[in-house]
Amino acid sequence: MPSKGTKPSWTKLNRRLRELDAPSLLHILRDLYNASPDNRSFLHARFFSGPAELDTYRKRIQGAVAPNPLGNKRIRLGEARRLIRHYHRATDDPKSTTDLLAYALELGIEQSLDLGVEGDDYFGSLLHIADDLIRFYEELPPGSQELAYDRFKALVLRAADVGWGFGDEMDNLFQSIQRPTFKRRST
Repeated sequence: MPSKGTKPSWTKLNRRLRELDAPSLLHILRDLYNASPDNRSFLHARFFSGPAELDTYRKRIQGAVAPNPLGNKRIRLGEARRLIRHYHRATDDPKSTTDLLAYALELGIEQSLDLGVEGDDYFGSLLHIADDLIRFYEELPPGSQELAYDRFKALVLRAADVGWGFGDEMDNLFQSIQRPTFKRRST
């Protein structure tokens, strides 16, 4: 047991974990798995990442960004960002992370247009998601960048109909990224 006054840290925990045998580590992982849905989602994404896990995160993001308008659940854009960060930490996959960010923006923009959802906090949160999208866009390989560029361009065009200066801000963000260039193969 650590003595009073010493704070746990990754270094100390790492040292303790290295002392354990494989069955003990598996037991700890099982306990973490059972402790929370977030832990389960993280482990599923880490070890079974693919279309099914991506769809699971898409559904959770949809529930946060665009809950049933006739229900009593609040819009939680911060939760959507947290889920996307969680997915990225588990998979380290910028392509799928970019897809989830674009999906969250699509939901948020459509929700604003369809239901009139608005406000500085709402649009500020969507712009944070767009900032994250640009950051991950820059990590993509060129072939994936082209697809993401076109998708972001479509988002900017759709955002122009929103108002509140949101479309202008989205356009400014879009102008900050470079259109990917490809070398054509000579035949």
